[in-house]
Amino acid sequence: MPKHVIAIAALSALLACAATAASEDSSGPEAINRPSGAGCEVRLTPTPQGLRIEALALFSSPMSGEYDLVITKDGPSGSSDVSQGGPFEALANAELTLSAAEFGLARGDHYSARLLLRNESGVLCRDERRS
Repeated sequence: MPKHVIAIAALSALLACAATAASEDSSGPEAINRPSGAGCEVRLTPTPQGLRIEALALFSSPMSGEYDLVITKDGPSGSSDVSQGGPFEALANAELTLSAAEFGLARGDHYSARLLLRNESGVLCRDERRS
């Protein structure tokens, strides 16, 4: 088989995998114009002592459900696990700060923060940040 045919087949397979991964990617803020009418974001704000993590939700229509924010940190300064969650209720065109946490970071520390919104219909949106 000629080399260019093999290269084209390999490139096609790579592009198909990349398209599948992109459609399943949950990192980055979810857009407010999602069919569910809900979007969410894990917002990171550096502080003098470390990092503030906020769980934000945006709604284009009235909605209620539950959220989960899970934060983990590990490194030379120690480890920490934070899990926050509970119900939410929002009016149309609302932006809510559902939760916030702040923790210290030292050189070599790593963190992850995952936010999930859901209601009786299932998952509305998710966002994740990692260092």
